[in-house]
Amino acid sequence: MAIINENLKRMFKYLLLQFVNIADGDLTTKLVGAFKLGFILTPFIFAWEKLSKWGITNHDYVLVVVSAILIDWFFGVWKHLKKKTFSFKKNAGGLILKLTLCVGAGMLFEGLNSIVKDSADIIVASLTIVTRVIVFLYPAVSAWQNIYIVSDERFPPKAWMDKINRFNENLDIKELTDEKNN
Repeated sequence: MAIINENLKRMFKYLLLQFVNIADGDLTTKLVGAFKLGFILTPFIFAWEKLSKWGITNHDYVLVVVSAILIDWFFGVWKHLKKKTFSFKKNAGGLILKLTLCVGAGMLFEGLNSIVKDSADIIVASLTIVTRVIVFLYPAVSAWQNIYIVSDERFPPKAWMDKINRFNENLDIKELTDEKNN
């Protein structure tokens, strides 16, 4: 950890030096400093711009997934307080892990959707729906399980929990419908 902190300090000092060079240096120093800053920061700005556009376009999806994570976190805290197994360290680690997994999986799935975007509209739409449902269900199923425990297994109904747990295991949409296997 000390190595990371030292490297971050060095990078911060280097960036700060370039700003000082731009503000206080002669023309050549200013141009070199501006070039270095542009070269270093451009990939981050490019990525931020793409993420911002995607986030604005897909704000409903982001809101639903983040809400599922927060609801899961709230009822997870309640469950662990009820069971007397609560730990701040495990709670923080679990929340960070769930956020990271959802962001990582979401980015990979959205990348997959981007790769097939030139395919038939039905393929892209279907893939987008399935991958977004998968990302949403990860925190949502956990939230429902926590709510089920907090409510002393009264809500959601046991039949729903059984269906959602089976669907979560095999991703067979028939688990969520009334269709029976023939």
